[in-house]
Amino acid sequence: MADPPAIQNFSEGPSIFKLHEDLVWRIFLFNADLNDQIATYVGQSLAAPFTTNGLTVTRRTSQVCRSWRSLILSSTAIWGRVIDLPILNRSSELWSREVLKRTGEAALDIKGELLGTSPYPLFLFLVQHHWTRIRSLDVGIFAVGWISKEAWEFLKQPAPNMKVFSIRFHDLYPDNQGFFSETNMKLFANRASSLRELLISHITFDPRASWLANLRNLDLASPFPLRRLLEILKNTPVLENLVLRGETIDNWQPAEQVTLPRLRTINISHRLRTCLAVLECISPASDCGITVTARDIPPDIPLLSDEVTRLRSTISRFSQAYFSAWKVTQVYLRLSVHAFRFEAGFTSDEMTLPPISAPEFNVNIDLGKSAEFPPQECLSILADITNDAFSDVSTLTIHAFTTAYGNSHFASFISALASVKELRATPSALGALVDIQVPGHPFDDGESNPVVVFPQLRTLVIDFEFVHFYISNFLSWRRRNGGTPLEVLDLTNVQIYEDDEVGEKFRDTELYSALLQHHHNEWRTDYVDSTTSSWPRW
Repeated sequence: MADPPAIQNFSEGPSIFKLHEDLVWRIFLFNADLNDQIATYVGQSLAAPFTTNGLTVTRRTSQVCRSWRSLILSSTAIWGRVIDLPILNRSSELWSREVLKRTGEAALDIKGELLGTSPYPLFLFLVQHHWTRIRSLDVGIFAVGWISKEAWEFLKQPAPNMKVFSIRFHDLYPDNQGFFSETNMKLFANRASSLRELLISHITFDPRASWLANLRNLDLASPFPLRRLLEILKNTPVLENLVLRGETIDNWQPAEQVTLPRLRTINISHRLRTCLAVLECISPASDCGITVTARDIPPDIPLLSDEVTRLRSTISRFSQAYFSAWKVTQVYLRLSVHAFRFEAGFTSDEMTLPPISAPEFNVNIDLGKSAEFPPQECLSILADITNDAFSDVSTLTIHAFTTAYGNSHFASFISALASVKELRATPSALGALVDIQVPGHPFDDGESNPVVVFPQLRTLVIDFEFVHFYISNFLSWRRRNGGTPLEVLDLTNVQIYEDDEVGEKFRDTELYSALLQHHHNEWRTDYVDSTTSSWPRW
């Protein structure tokens, strides 16, 4: 990296001119990495976005004053970070050449989504003539068919300075991916000792390549057989983040364990069997988080009972380790006839400063209408999580669109959430909560004292468009059987219509009458405080 040049007198003027010259240079270097846009408005109309990409900001900063211009123009390191292909492609050829000239011999950070064919000449010029200078290559490729096979030969050249390599093919089909699927292709000629982050799709490489030993982040969207994937992972001892997505991975067979002691996040999006097979083979760090998105199972391959058992065992292994390391404060649960989603997280105001870099724990299973696996059994994967794991959870969201989950697994899960103070729920979720409390259901202890869920509940938010008698049932049950009175009942997401077919059971309730009264008065409030309003104290 080039040394920051000396700057003439900054002792006078605004405070920023009093900063040490090296600090000013570092601020400009940081700004060179910007890659966002901020929308601006003129009155009520959306104006052109204020562009905050690194190249534009650097150019405008250099026009503020003579001292800043001298500093920026003399720093090749700054210009090496602003190679934004789409912006340079829209600019004049003279400006593109000037930007490249200002980079000198500095390392290059190249980025951009290449739409159409016009950006490719500049892209190919850079990778073919300045390949060894590239430190970061982060591009999305469209219309890959416009680039000849021979033009991609640069991928087989050593990349001594490459730290980040990310190429995403958006339209790579079997008839134009032959070059990238060569068995054991010597990507980077197996020489890329600086590489720390690799994100690729449809590019194969030698699973024993020496540069794998230094990888921190690995993101693959290619159809690797399990044994080949595990061979790759065995050679990534310091891997911290793993992402597998996009393609169905064939030929899954039982395989040995791979230990990755620094792996803190696993994000996998595949069919359920693929997710299961990968997770079964990996032993990560003790505080590792997972994000699992399991898609539809083909109707001709029903999930077997032993696979259900394996799924529960595998998720249990990760969840017990995760919840032993992290105390979550928020839980999200989504339940429908064919889908299950569980997320655990943290409220921002309870995070420490500096912020904790906590991994996520998300399980999202969508089995599709053809699946023979009973969706309510998904809750069994949470059955092994101890009550201590949820002892700090204060906010719970349950978006249920069926009451079929009112079983023992659901009851066990709810019983662990005794500290919940805010509940966001759909009417069906409230119905399931009532079902597990009435005599003869999972919470029934055989004694006369009913069990009330969420004894510390203060706020109830209804997340559903239409009113439903389940709301009244839940509130009536709570009022009759104890528990802390609600302080806030939020019905702002509920639409009230007098001719709704909600059933006589709900029409006769005090809540429905109050809703209609406020509807006719066209009165709305974000929250209804029972201590100050005329609403019933539930």
